[in-house]
Amino acid sequence: MKNSRGTTTLLLFILSVIVTITTTSSFVPPTSQSIRPPRATKKRDNMKKETQDIFLMHLASPSASTTTGGGKTGKNRSKEFASLAKKLNIENKDLKKLLIKQRSIVKNEEKLQYIDWLLKNDATSSPDSNVESCTQSLKRGANIVDEKTNNSKKLNKKPRKKSISSDSDAAIAEEKKEEEPTALVDKKTKRKRKPNNSRTTANGEKEKDVTARNTATTTAKKQPSFLTSMSFGDHPDIHPLSRRAITEVLKLESMTEIQSKTFAAAASGKDVLGRARTGTGKTLAFLVPALEHLLQSKDYVPGKSIGVLIISPTRELAAQIGDQAEKLLTYHRNMNVQVVFGGTNMNKDVNAFKRCLPTILVATPGRLLDHMQSTTINGKSFGKDIMCHTPSVVLDETDRLLDMGFRNEINKILNYLPKSHSRQTLLFSATIPEELKGIMAQTMGDDYIEVDCIHDGGADDPSHTNVQVQQSHVIVPTMDRYVSSVIEIVRMAMQQEKSPKIVVFFVTARMVQFYSEMFNEALKIPVIELHSKKSQSYRTRASDNFREAESAILFTSDVSARGVDYPGVTQVIQFGLPSSREQYIHRLGRTGRAGNEGKGWLVLGQFESMFLQELHNIEIPVNEELDRLFHGKMNADVEEEVEVALRKIQANKSLTKSAQGAYQAFLGFYNGQMKRIKLKRKEDLVSLANDFSAQLGLKEVPRLTKQMVGKMGLKGVNGLVLLSREEEAEVRGRRQGGQGGQGGRGRQGGSSASPKRTNNSGRRSR
Repeated sequence: MKNSRGTTTLLLFILSVIVTITTTSSFVPPTSQSIRPPRATKKRDNMKKETQDIFLMHLASPSASTTTGGGKTGKNRSKEFASLAKKLNIENKDLKKLLIKQRSIVKNEEKLQYIDWLLKNDATSSPDSNVESCTQSLKRGANIVDEKTNNSKKLNKKPRKKSISSDSDAAIAEEKKEEEPTALVDKKTKRKRKPNNSRTTANGEKEKDVTARNTATTTAKKQPSFLTSMSFGDHPDIHPLSRRAITEVLKLESMTEIQSKTFAAAASGKDVLGRARTGTGKTLAFLVPALEHLLQSKDYVPGKSIGVLIISPTRELAAQIGDQAEKLLTYHRNMNVQVVFGGTNMNKDVNAFKRCLPTILVATPGRLLDHMQSTTINGKSFGKDIMCHTPSVVLDETDRLLDMGFRNEINKILNYLPKSHSRQTLLFSATIPEELKGIMAQTMGDDYIEVDCIHDGGADDPSHTNVQVQQSHVIVPTMDRYVSSVIEIVRMAMQQEKSPKIVVFFVTARMVQFYSEMFNEALKIPVIELHSKKSQSYRTRASDNFREAESAILFTSDVSARGVDYPGVTQVIQFGLPSSREQYIHRLGRTGRAGNEGKGWLVLGQFESMFLQELHNIEIPVNEELDRLFHGKMNADVEEEVEVALRKIQANKSLTKSAQGAYQAFLGFYNGQMKRIKLKRKEDLVSLANDFSAQLGLKEVPRLTKQMVGKMGLKGVNGLVLLSREEEAEVRGRRQGGQGGQGGRGRQGGSSASPKRTNNSGRRSR
């Protein structure tokens, strides 16, 4: 009986197992279609590795290293992109992902240019496709954040936008080994980022974008220089292909006041003088009508001559204009854009010209004049035989071109162009100083049209500040808080915003370098460093990184003060004495753009407080919160950070050298500002600089060469420490040994000629 029961139990158990196995084998999970056998997965992995190996071999080939885009057309880029995808036997979208991944691995500058050039390809998808799938890869590849920042949160990145990359970044002589610019990471606040809960509407547009635009439109009613009721999409006189690019690629709908008022006159070929505040669409205000005028011309043949010449004061602004122009020409398949500026290899510019003369040429004055005087294209002089047929010329930020000392270059350039009665001139400037009136008489006809969108009551009155920006100032009462104030104020600014995007201005490039290294190396607070002492390739990467970031901190000199557009800047902080009232306004213009609100803080030492009187009718109230900060005891956490930073400056040779450079820059800059800051004796200046050196963490006052002291006019002034003869000889030897790699750098603004440009405001050091 027991045996029969045991047998029965065993049979029931076996039966249940069989039923279970049968049920399991017949059940198909919902995701089974996406599951492949291990062998297939292994095969796929092998194929992926083989694809990457082929791609790396392609990068190593001579053709890849010489194909860097530059003057090439979008059609050629699309063809190369498709050819590479076919060679790798993968789809275009997979090639795009592979390019993004390899960009974070490849170190060679030319290979990076080649990858960037390919990523600008439009043929793979519609403007919005594949964005979400690539976002995570872009977060990893666009910025390299220091590995030591273990407790920091990484910056949320937007998808990488198209941008103009110089055709000769690889030719730039690097001043020192440079790392990829880093983005903002705050290790102390540890606040979680606000999740992106935006939904997509029926027409594929994100709700938050619609809300932002509606908000901007509402704000525009209060701000006369912003949006109007005129629509790009409905404008009957804009070419259909241009309208499509503006609405689909640039994603703009309404015209701003400066755009709507200049279009009719400029598109008909009239000379135009345009005045508008920063952030009101000045670039498209001349690009769109200049292109329209060109399209109506019967004489212009694409590729055979240059249709529009745009002269820009700085490399950064030139690249930005080029980017906008390239997007505007997206659907004009037989037209292209080329950007040329100093600090790059002229031969690559020439090769691009030989392949195809650009429809729109954007250039800085120095490099343009170099080409006009020395470049030959297929036996023709670039200046005398080619530029003499250019029908339209644009001078952007004309007042700054003159302010930077480019008057002579502009005069020489104009001599190569057609006479004023047979060409169109579009001149854009925020102010109309006397020197600019001379340029107007030389370049424009008597019947020119003036479009004033500043509404300040007079063309010669400097532009006013943007009403959307909340301004305030603070005076640092003593020198012992002058250096530490940077840490205190930047910390406070970071804590006041959920997603801070801050531009911080300093008076010289060496000051930017020192404070950037102090934050990045000593404090481990990543900031992006941008100034004229950096190579052009670095500056381009830094600008792109900050432009695309949702949240970041940029430490910069006045290379970023005018014309450059960084979307979403929440705040501008200015440390030290601005070179002028106008420069203060233009720096402030980096925030509060396109109808958005912004905030501006001006931080001055007691010896710089006289600047407030130079602002005349601009009222900047005292920032009560910052004022209480400096009249009370320093926060314990900040005090600890300052002590740590000073110890590291003393222990680290690189930081010590950077601090010494900041001291020399301080001495040189304020030596040129003695009249403005009411210093009568040179000894008072030296005493001020020596106090500054102590706050930098230096154990002793940096020693200077006799040559440097002589150039500053400080010979025999008490308080300065000079190098010995032996030390001076050693310094000269190091300089002579390091000059071999400096060719082709050029000066700010793009000229390799006339490098000894300086003036009383110390602009040369920026």
